[in-house]
Amino acid sequence: MALEPDTQGVKDLYKERSAFVHGSFFIQIRKEMEIKDGLAKLPSPPFHFLYCQKERIRIARVAYIHLNKIRKGGAAEFTGCASVLDILEHAVIDLETRAAVRAYTELVLRLM
Repeated sequence: MALEPDTQGVKDLYKERSAFVHGSFFIQIRKEMEIKDGLAKLPSPPFHFLYCQKERIRIARVAYIHLNKIRKGGAAEFTGCASVLDILEHAVIDLETRAAVRAYTELVLRLM
């Protein structure tokens, strides 16, 4: 499995989320809906897209759980971080922490 970020997939997911939250999702469903003999035939959901997003969430959860285990184990790189969110926030500004997060994450994701 590639560890490179799929920015287009994330953009597509955000677009779908926005459409759902703001209502255009339902307008589009109504436009695509076919009515025959008084019964509505709804359009098919994008199953492949949904599967890809489920996989992204699964990968993120595994990485999160692994980082939490490393943090609780007392990894020196994460001293002073009370949670994984603290680690990630610190990684934004500290290159060494970012490198440690990347190394630990890639290690566990390679096992998947």
